[in-house]
Amino acid sequence: MRTYIFCVTFCLLACGNEKTQPQPVFNLTVKYGPVRLLETPGEKGKPLAELPAQTLLADQNQTSPFVTPLSIQDQQFQTPWTKVITVSGQTGWVIAAALSQLQADANDWYLNQQMRAFMGQKLITQRNTWLEKMQNPQNALDFSNCYQEALHLRDTLVQRLAMRTEPNEADFRPDYSWLTAAMPGFVFQWVEGQPYLFADYRFWGNLAQKTTQDTLDNQFINLCEQAFPTDSIESFFPVWMIQTGENTACSRLGEGKHLAMFQHLEALYQNPQARQAFGPNLDHFKGSLLTDMLGKNTCYWQPLDKILKEIKAIDALPYSILSTRDHLELKASLPMFSNPGDTKRKINARNG
Repeated sequence: MRTYIFCVTFCLLACGNEKTQPQPVFNLTVKYGPVRLLETPGEKGKPLAELPAQTLLADQNQTSPFVTPLSIQDQQFQTPWTKVITVSGQTGWVIAAALSQLQADANDWYLNQQMRAFMGQKLITQRNTWLEKMQNPQNALDFSNCYQEALHLRDTLVQRLAMRTEPNEADFRPDYSWLTAAMPGFVFQWVEGQPYLFADYRFWGNLAQKTTQDTLDNQFINLCEQAFPTDSIESFFPVWMIQTGENTACSRLGEGKHLAMFQHLEALYQNPQARQAFGPNLDHFKGSLLTDMLGKNTCYWQPLDKILKEIKAIDALPYSILSTRDHLELKASLPMFSNPGDTKRKINARNG
């Protein structure tokens, strides 16, 4: 009797497990064929089968943490690998660039594969949450929260990409063009051989226009565009610096750029709501301006008389954004400019 009960129970459990097992959804198709199905991701994986074009596959939601440079029908790709299952039940890995998702935007699917390979699921989840918040900001504080999250996500992603170990192949440089689509509001550029994302203030200005309860976010974007007036795209060389080489610049102190920025900063800083929403960003601009003005190793484009005149003009104004210590440092810098030999400052660089 016990044996009978055990057998019945086992059969019921087995049947229950069979019913609850998810059936594969064949949502992918091979668009470039034939393509190899491999046991493991990467060109050295053991071949399992050749899949002709139009073969249906089920996405197993696993992506290789690396990409492989390949040529497919005379097109160059740096593609991750996707784990799939065939209609016959065979499981393996296929290059993602050879696949297309059915009944959906194929570009979105491939972008997601690239993000998985370079970002990881945790960062993708943070990115998707951030994108949802950007859909309907109501006020400057909502806008600021989206912007701060974007900067944090940008910095985390850039750091992760810089730490990646890429294939040791001649002339291999990862293709990061997908970053612009993955991170709306930023523009991808190479900086000293490393990928970087710069804020596009045209995008953020359009987002600020969607808020209706105040205009503080618009004023903040105007400040950012004043700092980067050429194309409204963030760079390592704001308006108060003049670029003299690929990675070098001189301060434009003495031309009134610093004074104009401080005046715009002060107008925002005097508003408590603006300080609440954008306080860290305002402090960042202030710190960058003061470092450019007072750095011991700074190169200055203008002659001494113009430099001293602008420092005194800034120090004379009752800015609440400048602390007592800031004013003391401004006053203390005046004799140092008069005796640049005591520091590594270079003055009047425009004349060589």
